[in-house]
Amino acid sequence: MLTSTSSGGDLSTPASSRTAEDRRSWWHGPMGYRLPLELLLCGGVFLFYRYIRTITRDDGREAFANARHVMRIEQMLGIFNEPHVQGVFLRSQAVIHVLNRYYVIVHFTATVGFLAWAYVRHNRIYSAIRNVFLTVTGAALVIHVLVPLAPPRMFPGNGFVDTLRLYGPRIYTTDLSQSVANQFAAVPSLHFGWAVLVAGGVIAIKRNKWSLLTILHPVITLLAIVATGNHYWFDAMVAMALIMLAVIGLLAYQRRQTIRVRAAAAVRFIRLARV
Repeated sequence: MLTSTSSGGDLSTPASSRTAEDRRSWWHGPMGYRLPLELLLCGGVFLFYRYIRTITRDDGREAFANARHVMRIEQMLGIFNEPHVQGVFLRSQAVIHVLNRYYVIVHFTATVGFLAWAYVRHNRIYSAIRNVFLTVTGAALVIHVLVPLAPPRMFPGNGFVDTLRLYGPRIYTTDLSQSVANQFAAVPSLHFGWAVLVAGGVIAIKRNKWSLLTILHPVITLLAIVATGNHYWFDAMVAMALIMLAVIGLLAYQRRQTIRVRAAAAVRFIRLARV
């Protein structure tokens, strides 16, 4: 017996067949079997990220030496003005309070929110976005281990201020030996790197003038990481370099895959033509 629906469904398709097709479509869709796998992947990377960040937390001597090298590099480049930038923002406690909370809260919530939105609403491009995130984060973790770097806030003698300790919220303990987080993971700045990827992802997906407003996120993040004394300009520059390399690598991989698909199609066409 044929069935019909009030929404004008296909009268020639049995209800049982449509139900089976709907189930298969759901199972292979973004909310099907891929969702728990994606959660496991992202959760595993996050746990690994937190674990790696604890490895070098005791490398204080090397971290402080590396920080002094970074400050000298910035002085040679003429960009060592982070203390001055901090001084400008410290004129307003209200602004510092906002930047402190932007640094602490928005970094993670904006990234997770964007990835969830991209996965659910724009699943076709999500895998490429996720792969860039994972590549940049993985490379950053390697650098965190190989090049521990003390943040500017640990150098009050150079004019830096620890705004989180001064105005809150206090997320870092003053006793580095008891700190759960790795406070020597300043370079590259994943705060800035993830912010750039979020903005770039939104622009790539929406492709309209309103999406350009998301550029404010990495701009504010950059100001926040410097004004709070948690990063040097150098840290953001390294993060940007990693992003560029990851995107170039992704585009090269996609181009190679396209060439392979076209070559395979050409081979099949030639074989059919010979038959």
